[in-house]
Amino acid sequence: MQSVTGLVVIVGVAFTAAGLIYTARTLDISRQAQVTDRYTKAIEQLGSGRPEVRMGGIYALERLMADSSRDRPTIIEVLAAYIRSHAQDRPPAGSDRTRLAVDVESALTVLGRAQLHLGTVDLRDADLHGKNLSGVKLSIAKLSGANLTGADVTHADLAHADLTGAKLSGADLRGAYLSGAKLFGADLTHTDLRGADLRASMGAPTPKQLRMVARTDASTRF
Repeated sequence: MQSVTGLVVIVGVAFTAAGLIYTARTLDISRQAQVTDRYTKAIEQLGSGRPEVRMGGIYALERLMADSSRDRPTIIEVLAAYIRSHAQDRPPAGSDRTRLAVDVESALTVLGRAQLHLGTVDLRDADLHGKNLSGVKLSIAKLSGANLTGADVTHADLAHADLTGAKLSGADLRGAYLSGAKLFGADLTHTDLRGADLRASMGAPTPKQLRMVARTDASTRF
């Protein structure tokens, strides 16, 4: 009787364990199906003709990045490609023509928080006033004439970026990497360049001139 009772207990435990494993797998499959559905709907929104719908899709993808680490790299690439494709889109007639399109601005904000590489994105003459671009990799980016006044560009990678005529007044560039960047005619008044790397940059004021107009320290590299 004891042997039979023990066998029944063992079989019961085995069935319980099997049931738990099956339930866990079912939940995981269900979760992945929900993630796929959310991703598909967000991508469809990006193709909408209405900017507010596209914005919704962008922020839906940001939420999905937080919920699914496995899909994060793919979503980052999708949003980066979206910005590169639409960076020169402009708002409707009657709007400030220097502003970014609202959906592109939203995508840039999301990826600024994600700190991704935007590479050769074309943001010439874009209004990036006060934007959070901390840690964003914009090496080789086209930023000539861009308005970065008061922007947070701390620890951003701007190596070899074209910043000709860019407005950087009051921007926070602490720890930014500007090696090889084109700074001809750029406004660096009151720019915070502490810890920034300006080595081999082209068109930048001399170290003496920079110290007179911008904020530097012993860790600023010229």
